Amino acid sequence: MVILEPHVVEVIISVLYALWKARNTAVWDVLLPKPVDVWSRAAAAAYDWTKFTAPLARVIRPAALDLTPSSPLPPNEQQSHLHCYVDGGFKATSREATFGAMLLTANNNFVAAMNGRLAACVNPLMAETLACKEVLSWLKNRVSTPVRLYTDCSSLLRLLTKFVPEPRSYVGIAVSDCRRILCSFPLCSIGFVLRSSNLLAHVLACEAYSQATPMFWDLFPPDFVAPLFH
Repeated sequence: MVILEPHVVEVIISVLYALWKARNTAVWDVLLPKPVDVWSRAAAAAYDWTKFTAPLARVIRPAALDLTPSSPLPPNEQQSHLHCYVDGGFKATSREATFGAMLLTANNNFVAAMNGRLAACVNPLMAETLACKEVLSWLKNRVSTPVRLYTDCSSLLRLLTKFVPEPRSYVGIAVSDCRRILCSFPLCSIGFVLRSSNLLAHVLACEAYSQATPMFWDLFPPDFVAPLFH
């Protein structure tokens, strides 16, 4: 008789759940998920289960996923990672919200940028969380190399990296979505950056208030942030 460790049982159940969901998607939506997406769903399910049932237990994530909030990367890893700075904008009077993201090499050379408007938000944390979700979705479809995400919102960083319950609100739903997207990356980590060092993303988010649609830059940075590179 084989006795499995509890965390192994959780992994098995999560994988079976993900396979069952994949089967339903194939049957009802005529869409067969990729194996990496099935694994991401299993990892997210295991994470959610562990979080709510055993606060002190081992959290199961894909082995490559690093959610350490503030530990600096070793010098050799810093050179291999792309760095993405993200910021959310919020106007309390109108509840308008925006986002901005700047993707740089380890040497701070421009790679890409994007910004846009978000749905109406009720507070700055909601704007920061939805901004993070938008940027993660953008990165998922764009990069295949290791990436380090930087935010100047310590509350968001805590929700994404600490073993704390998600808020029972739209913020909690968005946090859960962010975690699931993070689990789909080959290698992704999150760090904190001071607002004074997040100026590029902040300017992008501010500029988005005057835009009707999201904007993307791939070859050169937008004119209104280009001077900040010098």
